[in-house]
Amino acid sequence: MIGSPRHHPALPPNADRWDESKLGDTPDVDTVLVARTRAGDVAAFESLVLRHLRPVYQLARRTLPAGTAADEIVVDVFVRAWYNLQPCDRTPAEFRTWITTATVQMCREANTRQPRAHPHR
Repeated sequence: MIGSPRHHPALPPNADRWDESKLGDTPDVDTVLVARTRAGDVAAFESLVLRHLRPVYQLARRTLPAGTAADEIVVDVFVRAWYNLQPCDRTPAEFRTWITTATVQMCREANTRQPRAHPHR
């Protein structure tokens, strides 16, 4: 499984300054984290990743055929999220809905790229 981005060497030294516990667990947490991410707050994006990592990974595992690396899809989904949340782009209305849709789309793309086994060969 994917390790915690908190310990990733590419993150800046102040990446852990964001304390999500200050927000509580209200429906608006993602909205605040998306806004902070769009403002360039890497730690807010890290919180989004940590909040959604498990459901995205589980969805990828259920959607992909056996033997397909769900980890790679999950990484690609969050990379896509990072670029789609930049200030010049449109903000998804509901991050959870957007990230779920992106996961399903990327799994479908992976399924079409993967060669199918031919039972009669």
